[in-house]
Parts: sequence; C-alpha cells; structure tokens
Amino acid sequence: MKKQFATLVLGFAALAALSGCMVVAAGALAGGGTYAYVSGWGEQTYNVDVADAYDASLRACSALGLYVEEKSRSLSDASVSAKDGDTPVWIKMKSLNPKVTQVRIRVGYLGDEPATQRVHQALRNQL
Repeated sequence: MKKQFATLVLGFAALAALSGCMVVAAGALAGGGTYAYVSGWGEQTYNVDVADAYDASLRACSALGLYVEEKSRSLSDASVSAKDGDTPVWIKMKSLNPKVTQVRIRVGYLGDEPATQRVHQALRNQL
C-alpha cells in the first residue's frame, strides 16, 4: 500500500514538473547534441565554435527573411535579435568548450516551438 502511494506521489510530481511544456526532449540531432524545449526556449548544442554558430545564425535569419535588429559577439557568447514581421526572435549562443556551442532560440514572447524548430533547422542548414 505504501509502495503504491509513493508511486502515485512520484507520478504526480513528475507530471507537475513536465506541465506547461517545460521540457520536451527530441533526442540527438545532426547538430551534435540534443534538443530541448524549456520555458519557451528551444535549446540545441552544436559541434562548432561560437564564431561559426554566430555566422550561421545570421545566414539563417537571412534565409528565413528575418530582419536583424541587434547582434553582438564576444569570445564566449553571442546574440542576435530579429523580427519576423511583428514577432520577436531571440538567438543566444554560449560556448561550452572551444568546439561546442549551446544555441537557445525563442520565437515570440511566449515561445512558439514549431517556429523555434524551423529557426534551428535553418541554422543547421547554414553550418
């Protein structure tokens, strides 16, 4: 009886943790890492340095017809702010090591997972 109750409590805790699209894992992708959708941000790791990820993100924005409003890059991180019509798009890159970069993308204020995945796909196409 206690074991069933503990299992039930753990099940509800897991369900609560996953509610609201907090985490959706999609497995390994060709980019070299795993994709996760967390709190409106689509996160993917790529086997490239920050400079290559940054350049690819700018080419991806161009390929998708996004208007780049702001962009910045340093040795360990980079960011791009763009617009898709009236919808904001944010791309944030962070070096995990010299040849691996974490790229986080958010489309819209609340996040749009299909649109975020399209931006990631466009970025992958540019690498």
